[in-house]
Amino acid sequence: MNILQFFISGTPFYPHWLEFRQMALGNADMQRYIKGKVIETGCGNGENKERILRAAGKRITSYLATDYSSWDDIFVRYNNRTSVLGVLSSYLFGKQKTKSSVDQVADALNLPFKTGSFDTYCSFEVLEHISDPDTFFSEASRVLKKGGHCIISVPYYYREHSEGTGFDYFRYTKSCLTLLGKKHGLRAVSINTRSFFGTSMAAGTNQFVIRKIMEKNWLVKLLLFPFAPFIFFITNTGGLLIDTLDKDMRYATRFHAVLKKI
Repeated sequence: MNILQFFISGTPFYPHWLEFRQMALGNADMQRYIKGKVIETGCGNGENKERILRAAGKRITSYLATDYSSWDDIFVRYNNRTSVLGVLSSYLFGKQKTKSSVDQVADALNLPFKTGSFDTYCSFEVLEHISDPDTFFSEASRVLKKGGHCIISVPYYYREHSEGTGFDYFRYTKSCLTLLGKKHGLRAVSINTRSFFGTSMAAGTNQFVIRKIMEKNWLVKLLLFPFAPFIFFITNTGGLLIDTLDKDMRYATRFHAVLKKI
């Protein structure tokens, strides 16, 4: 992280500071299970592949990042919306989503791979956008070798975020993730979170402020914009304190699940 990026997104004045911090910690908890021949579905801008390859090193023999081709037009719309601030856009909204980030186009509900092809199956912040979770878990289990691991992160206490596409269908409890895995030969090894009520409160408040600034009239923008960084600082630091003192998983922002093919 360079100096500019740190001052934009590396402090509590950044709206997603606490949410992204806790999500990264949760993903890191699952890191040791990622090894061998890896497939990722719904890879988006490819940042997870970069992160995992840096961290896992020689444990990974190959990594195939896949995504569904019907999202191409959505990627274009997203990139157009988030590029208005020029060089600052990547720091505020993340890397652009492009076809070059995808190693192979593949539908997570109908994967074009042989049974038992992979040691690890990864999917981060994707499952809520899948209309048929049973088929998703069935395919994940099918392409995994026996003893392989299915690694998933999915939002729970989180705003609807179809962004006008209609592709945001479900929220998953720990019990639901365990049940779906069990139905398809995947035993839950761990389903945990690093984000509790404090993170959920901060994420919800900050996203509400962002949406009102983006979507409302000029008067609302004028009133909210100058105060937004201070609102973000209060909610992020307050949320971190709450999560430090009270780790109540019933209010998790997201869950990080590790399931094993049996």
